[in-house]
Amino acid sequence: MLWHPSIVKPYLTLLSECSNPDTLEGAAGALQNLAAGSWKWSIYIRAAVRKEKGLPILVELLRIDNDRVVCAVATALRNMALDVRNKELIGKYAMRDLVHRLPGGNNCNTLSSKAMSDDTVTAICCTLHEVITKNMENAKALRDAGGIEKLVGISKSKGDKHSPKVVKAASQVLNSMWQYRDLRNLYKKVCYTCIIFATHHYM
Repeated sequence: MLWHPSIVKPYLTLLSECSNPDTLEGAAGALQNLAAGSWKWSIYIRAAVRKEKGLPILVELLRIDNDRVVCAVATALRNMALDVRNKELIGKYAMRDLVHRLPGGNNCNTLSSKAMSDDTVTAICCTLHEVITKNMENAKALRDAGGIEKLVGISKSKGDKHSPKVVKAASQVLNSMWQYRDLRNLYKKVCYTCIIFATHHYM
């Protein structure tokens, strides 16, 4: 029962009804672990979360003011995105929330600008990377949500504001976006980023 798809519903109930950050982190972390990898039960779990309307619950939790919960939820969404249909839905409905939680940009007085741990920023970048992989529409959505500017800001920090781990994670997202040749003209319209993209492309 620990990994049977029927366990999804109790976890989603906790995530939707509980307000204790420790419980939220634990439940999101459990789903994160259950949805990891390519074994058959994780495939079933990812599908079950979608069928039980769990993706909107996870997306909603990206908006709360708790670093550890956001980290666990972002990683759970990353694993959920291993499912092709989940990836489409996350790209469509969670992209702006994921980008909003990245540091940088002009939203200095908003929730996303509050200090987040390196682990959380890295988790968000890894989720974005998975969501745009083999999905050009999601790459467009990332660009439309203002993600390029934030990712470039992180990747340019070179350790001044962010650890090498965070810089590398942001750079990997940019590099993956640059692989979509049909989108490069769109990227070039976003200030100076075409040069940054080219740099990362050949790293």
